[in-house]
Amino acid sequence: MSDIDIAAAIAIHIGWRETFRNFFEGIHGEALKALASVDAATCPLGPCFTALGKLGTASPTAAKAVILHQEFHATTHRIVTLLEQSRPDLAMNLLEGELTGLTDQLVTTLELLQQELTTTEKVGAGKTAAISPIR
Repeated sequence: MSDIDIAAAIAIHIGWRETFRNFFEGIHGEALKALASVDAATCPLGPCFTALGKLGTASPTAAKAVILHQEFHATTHRIVTLLEQSRPDLAMNLLEGELTGLTDQLVTTLELLQQELTTTEKVGAGKTAAISPIR
């Protein structure tokens, strides 16, 4: 049986994208420091994605979600670096292009994974690894 809060995973990563947009619109505060300090492992969803990584051999979709999550955070770090280098145009291009695309792919992959996990549970396979809920 699996308990994974896909909706929370989706909302949190869409929220990161919105945090960057707020930064570009002049709502700075501590946003840039916060963004720079989070990576795939320290993300609030890190434990969830660690659990998904353990499903990787059983689920290509889970493996893809883990990779997209790592790419998402690598891209956020590149955006922060560009902002620190006073290159906001390049940072915005990365935000609107690559980060938006990764967010969309991650959302789609997580939704597909939720469907797969739900289907597996309904069939009664009982071989799906347990994933702790996201809080």
